[in-house]
Amino acid sequence: MSPGLGVALAAAGAVALAASAFAESNSAASYHCKDGTMLKARFLGHDRAVITVGGRRHVLTLAKSASGERYIGDGLTFWIKGYDALFIRKSKMTDCVDDEASASPG
Repeated sequence: MSPGLGVALAAAGAVALAASAFAESNSAASYHCKDGTMLKARFLGHDRAVITVGGRRHVLTLAKSASGERYIGDGLTFWIKGYDALFIRKSKMTDCVDDEASASPG
């Protein structure tokens, strides 16, 4: 393979990866929590999420996390990793799961 072709393939791969990350970061998901809470999350860009719970919308900002993605704001914390999430409101925690998890085979 010529060096020029290798650079072109690497650039094409980087563009495809960036497009994939953008699609994921502008996605939405619905969650059901153990305490009966149902919420919707819409991820905006790479650093914000809009959480709708109980008919109210809350804009949360991405915060540092050792694992997963943790969003905070309006007195709420929404921490996701894979299909699982932890939702904290008024110092009460509940475990949640993405509705897609129950729709996924296996």
